[in-house]
Amino acid sequence: TCFINDFGMSNAYVKFLNFYSDKKTLVILISSGGESKNIVNSVNYLEKNKISYGVLTGFNKHNKVRTMSKKALFNFHVNSKSYGVVECTHQIFLHGLI
Repeated sequence: TCFINDFGMSNAYVKFLNFYSDKKTLVILISSGGESKNIVNSVNYLEKNKISYGVLTGFNKHNKVRTMSKKALFNFHVNSKSYGVVECTHQIFLHGLI
């Protein structure tokens, strides 16, 4: 919460990435709707700084995070408008990843 207090909700994740990521980091961005400003800003930061990342989204197939992620190692979309279905599918994906 200190990052949100100090830098605002839209920039909290970017500031966190700035402090704690480097070229060896793999970032996994998760956004059910794919429109969250903090995730959008994170994509921009990661691409600009050449940090590896993957994307998990749901809802609209053409959401902002999904369509702007040009350098994502994976860009997994769940074709559902249900938070429960999207979040559970993301969880299954993450369990398979580890």
